[in-house]
Amino acid sequence: MSCPDCLTGDILPGEPTGAFSSQGAYFAPAPGNSSKSKRAILLLTDAFGLSLKNSKILADKLAAELRCDVWVPDYFEGRPLANLDSMFLLPDRAGVKMTLFKWFRFILAMIPKLPAAYSSRPAVVDARLSKASSIL
Repeated sequence: MSCPDCLTGDILPGEPTGAFSSQGAYFAPAPGNSSKSKRAILLLTDAFGLSLKNSKILADKLAAELRCDVWVPDYFEGRPLANLDSMFLLPDRAGVKMTLFKWFRFILAMIPKLPAAYSSRPAVVDARLSKASSIL
């Protein structure tokens, strides 16, 4: 069973306070530290990537609560696999079968995302994540 926000998406309240680093990652520093923290978290996003502010707000909250640096790499390089606009094409709950027409609409909506999916294949993303983890 799904919640109402599964189809509409839910944006967390607040605004991100961190910043993008020159390494292509969102950086949420530990509070009160002017230098790098001795601990860090590498937070990975979902298919929405960093286009939604939720991952950035979550990184800021983790940095504040755990008092450590949080890095969120943009391993989709600004081209996430999904966006909120395509969520209406999915069934509203588990176990619901999609009609042939809905499958057709879903496939048509995903065709423009094929280049992003190809450029985010595992071999490419692994290299990007290795680069991001070297920051730590």
